[in-house]
Amino acid sequence: MKTWMSYNWIKLLALLMALGAIYAQFPYLYYQLTTWVILAAAFVSAQQAHQHDRSFLFWVYIATAVVFNPFQPLSFGSDQIWQVVYFGGVIVFFISLFALKPKR
Repeated sequence: MKTWMSYNWIKLLALLMALGAIYAQFPYLYYQLTTWVILAAAFVSAQQAHQHDRSFLFWVYIATAVVFNPFQPLSFGSDQIWQVVYFGGVIVFFISLFALKPKR
């Protein structure tokens, strides 16, 4: 049986790192690491959504993975736009903490 924390640890990490990317000034390496963590969390969440037969959430997490893709990053221009994008990531992972629960 999976506990809530073992099921959601990567999503919590992605949420906290995205919050840090919004509210603090870190070196470029932090933002690169954040995109990798968010990408991993998006894939894990997409897999969990697929297991729960939630197709809308599945596609939301795939879109999140595309936006935070570290291999071919999207160029949004200014830092203010990236802050909005990171805030969107925070919202997506906050919702996933409650929308996807471990199956018993």
